[in-house]
Amino acid sequence: MFDLRLTPTIEMCDDATFYRGTIVLGDFSEDFLAAASLWSSVAYQRQWQAAAHALVTDSDRTAFVTSFVHPDGLNTIWPAWKIGHLIYVQSRLLDRSQLATILDVDRIAEFVGDRETADEDGQALSEWVVTLDEVAAFAV
Repeated sequence: MFDLRLTPTIEMCDDATFYRGTIVLGDFSEDFLAAASLWSSVAYQRQWQAAAHALVTDSDRTAFVTSFVHPDGLNTIWPAWKIGHLIYVQSRLLDRSQLATILDVDRIAEFVGDRETADEDGQALSEWVVTLDEVAAFAV
């Protein structure tokens, strides 16, 4: 299963506003707080749909933005790579130098880069696998 969702209500946390969200990748699920200061819940949902649609149609990589705050905040994406009929998904904190790209949904694949399975120290990166059909069902 592949799913991303937000609650419709805004919550306060440390003097900032957030939507509570959940990402589901197969048997794995994780709750997150999506900053409500720059993007509305509709903006997040549009970005997710555009990213899913890109994978289903013609792109071999994209990312799902789950929190966009500002250059000094904690900004999180879930990069995804299509290899055959499988989608490999990782979690990543945004690099400040790339934030302008992340705001342009049409250019998000440029930020993702090639899929790597280990960090610079050789440690395996956490990664989840879903099917293209599961992403296509989400993109509807």
